[in-house]
Amino acid sequence: MKKINSLTILVASFVFILAGCTQIEKTCIIKGKLVGFKSESILLLKAGEDMRFEGLEIPVQNGTFEYELKFKHPQGYKLFLGEVKKRAGGRPMALFIESGEINITLYPEEEFDKNIVKGGKLNAEYQSFEKELKTKFYNRAKPLSDNIDILYKKGNYYSDTMQVIFDKMKQAKSHEEKLPLYRIQTELQKAGLDYSDEAKIINDKQKKIWKEAMEWQQNYINQNLSIVSYYLLFQDITYRKDKIDIAKANESYQKLSKKFKGHPYNEALGYLLGSIDKIKVGGKYIDFTLPDMDGQLVKLSDIVDGKVALIDLWASWCGPCIAHSRTIVPVYEEFKDNGFTVVGVAAEFKNTEQLKKALKREKFPWLNLVEMDKQNRIWEKYGIPNSGGKTFLVDRDGSILVIHPSAKEVREILKEKLQ
Repeated sequence: MKKINSLTILVASFVFILAGCTQIEKTCIIKGKLVGFKSESILLLKAGEDMRFEGLEIPVQNGTFEYELKFKHPQGYKLFLGEVKKRAGGRPMALFIESGEINITLYPEEEFDKNIVKGGKLNAEYQSFEKELKTKFYNRAKPLSDNIDILYKKGNYYSDTMQVIFDKMKQAKSHEEKLPLYRIQTELQKAGLDYSDEAKIINDKQKKIWKEAMEWQQNYINQNLSIVSYYLLFQDITYRKDKIDIAKANESYQKLSKKFKGHPYNEALGYLLGSIDKIKVGGKYIDFTLPDMDGQLVKLSDIVDGKVALIDLWASWCGPCIAHSRTIVPVYEEFKDNGFTVVGVAAEFKNTEQLKKALKREKFPWLNLVEMDKQNRIWEKYGIPNSGGKTFLVDRDGSILVIHPSAKEVREILKEKLQ
C-alpha cells in the first residue's frame, strides 16, 4: 500500500476546512427606531418571496426593534412595515444583510425617502447607486408622477369603464362577487382600455424615461459585479423582463453566478432566464412531477402527451386565476372526449386547506396537482414568479400554441385541431 504523506493530509484538511467555511453561518444585528408613527412590526422579504405567505416579521416595541439574523450569503431584502400583510401591498425599502450591525431609522411609509440606513458596505454601495439613479432619472420623472397623483385623486386616472369595475370591487361583499369583476378587469387591460386618455399620454412619457433608466442600470450591473448588482438583476428579471435587454441580463448573470458560487440567486435566476427561451409560443412545455390531492405523484407528460392540453397554473388565493379557470369549464366539457385535457397546478403554502375549500366550491372537473411552498420552482421555471398563475395551451407534440388564452381563443383552436 502506498504511504500517504503528511503534506497530502494537510492539503486535504485545508480544502475540507475551506469548503466548510462557505457554509458557516454569519450574523447581522438589525437595530432600528420609528420616527413620528407607530407600527407593530417590520417585514423583511428576500428577493422572490411573497409577502402573503413568506418573509421575516420583526416585532416593534416602544418604537424600536432589534433582531439577530443568521445567514450564509449576503443578499438584498425588501423592508416593509408589517401592516402591508393586511392590505397586501405597500412601499418597500431596500436593505442589504451582511456581517455586523445595521442601524435603521424609519419614517412613515409616505416619507420613506427620509429613511436612514447605517452599517455595511453593501448598504453604502446601494445608497450611492440610488442617489445617482435619482439624480439622472427620478428628478425628470417626478413631475409626471405628481400629475398622475393629481389625476388619481380627481378620479381621472383610470378609464370610466375601469373605474366602475374598481368601485364595484370595493362594494363586493364576497370573493364570489369579485370573480367576474377580475375577468372584466383583465379584458380591459388586454384591450388597452384601462387608463384615461390623459393618463395614457403621461404614462407614455414616463415609459421613455424609465427605458433610459433601465439601460443605464443594466450597464451599471455589468460594470459592478457585486451582491448589490446581483440583487438589482434579480429584480429586473423578476419584475421587468419585458423592459430590459435579455442578452445583456444573461451576460451579467453568467459573470455574477460565476463570481458568487453557491449563492441562492444562482438557481432562481437560472430558471427565470431559462423560461424566457423555453416558455414561449413554439417552445416546449417544461415537464414536472407533483402530487395530486390524494398525495399520489403524477408526471405531467403522462397526462398531456398526445393531446391538446391546457396547463393551468393557479392558486386558491388568486381571484383572477379562479375567474379565468371558470370560463374554461364549458370548453373542457365540450372537447374532453375529442383529445383535449386540462391539468391544474395549484401553488399553495403550508397546507392545502384553502385549496380543498376552493375545489369543493368550484368543482373543476379536471386533475389538479399541488406545488407546495415553491418546492419545485414551477412558477420560476414557467417565468411567472410572484404571480398567482397563468395558462399554457400546448399541442399534441408538447409545443406551446398560446400563452394565457381566453376561453374563446381555446375553443377556436380546438375546433381547428380536433374537429
